[in-house]
Amino acid sequence: MKTSCHTILEDKSLDPCDYRAAIDSLGQEKISIWIDVQGANKEELEQIMGDLHVQGLIRRFSLDSRDHPGYYPFRPLSLLVMPVITDTKDNRKMEYLGVLFGSGVLLTFYEKEFSRFQKDIDPEGFASVLPDNSISGIISSFLLGLSMVLLKRTAFISESILQLEKKMDAQPGEINMEEIADLQSGILLLESIVQGQLPVFTAFAASDKSSESGEKTKEYQTLSSANLQSADRTLELLERRLNAVRSFYDAQAREKTNRRLERLTIMSTIFMPITFLAGIWGMNFHYIPLINNPFGYAYAIVAMILISAGMYFYFRSKGWFD
Repeated sequence: MKTSCHTILEDKSLDPCDYRAAIDSLGQEKISIWIDVQGANKEELEQIMGDLHVQGLIRRFSLDSRDHPGYYPFRPLSLLVMPVITDTKDNRKMEYLGVLFGSGVLLTFYEKEFSRFQKDIDPEGFASVLPDNSISGIISSFLLGLSMVLLKRTAFISESILQLEKKMDAQPGEINMEEIADLQSGILLLESIVQGQLPVFTAFAASDKSSESGEKTKEYQTLSSANLQSADRTLELLERRLNAVRSFYDAQAREKTNRRLERLTIMSTIFMPITFLAGIWGMNFHYIPLINNPFGYAYAIVAMILISAGMYFYFRSKGWFD
C-alpha cells in the first residue's frame, strides 16, 4: 500500500504531511485533508475507514462497490466510483477510482496507478490547477484531468484510424487484422470508461455539495462534462469509420479467397479431359483405339497436352487468370 497525505491550504496549494498528522487534524476548523491511497487491500482500507470514523452504509459501499461506477450521496460523506485507464504500457486495462469526500476530508483509493493529465505536478503547483481550496475544487480538477486524458486517447485513436485509412487507399493489401482488432479494443475500452464516467460527472455536478462551489469550480465541472460528451460522440464516429475499414478488409479477404477458388476451379476444368481420357484408356476392353499401336502412348500424351494447352489459352484469353 502506498499512501500520501496533504493539507489543502488557503492559497490552493497542497502541503504534504504524514498520515497520523492528517488523521489528528480532522475536524479542525478551516483545515481540509486529502489522503491518497494506492494498492490497499480490503483490510488496510478498513483500517483507514476506521481512522476516518467512516461507519454504516457508506463504509460498506466504499469497501464493496469499488468496481461499481456511480455517485452515492450519503451523509455526512459521499462516494464517487468511476472507471479510469491504468498507467500501463499497452493502455488497455481499466481501473476504478474511489473518491470518498465530505466536509474537510477527501479520500481517494485505487488499486493501480491510473493515467492523469498532469501526473508529475508538484504539490505547490496545484495552486495553479485548483479552482479553489475546497474539497469540491480538488474533485473537479480530478474530473477535468480525467476528461482531458480521454480526449487525448481519443485523438490518438483517431490519428491511428486516419493512418489506417490512408494505407487502405495506397496499399490495401498491407492492412492486417491485428491493427483493426487493436483499434477496436481501444475504442471499446474508451467507450466503457466514458459511459461509466459521464453519469458520475453529471450526478456530482448536480449534487447539493457541488452547488455550493465557486464559479471556477462549476466551470471545471461544465468543461469536464463537455469533454466527455465530445469524446463520446467522437468515439461513435471512429467506431463507424473503423467498421468501414473492417468491411473493406473482409471484402478484400473474400475477394482473395474467391480468386483462389476460381483458379482451382479452372485448373480442375483443364485436367478434367485428361482424367476422362485416362479413364477411357484404362478400361478393361480388348478393342480400344490405339491400344495396339506402338506409338499409342505418345499419341495419348500429345493429345492430352494439346487439349490442356488449348483450354488454358482459351481461359486466359477470356481473362479468367487476371
